Amino acid sequence: MIARSYARASVWPRVELYRSFSMKSEQESFSYGLMNNGTGPAIIKDAKVTYNNEPVKK
Repeated sequence: MIARSYARASVWPRVELYRSFSMKSEQESFSYGLMNNGTGPAIIKDAKVTYNNEPVKK
């Protein structure tokens, strides 16, 4: 039983959110990203970014 639980836990996804900031040529920019650092697949079905309650478009 413990081995089976450990086997399931060893393939869990571990999704991490990161942000990046850059100041090149007097232009500031930032970005957010997601990375799966787990060993299992991560399924992300939807994501939404808002600023002042308005959706941010690409």
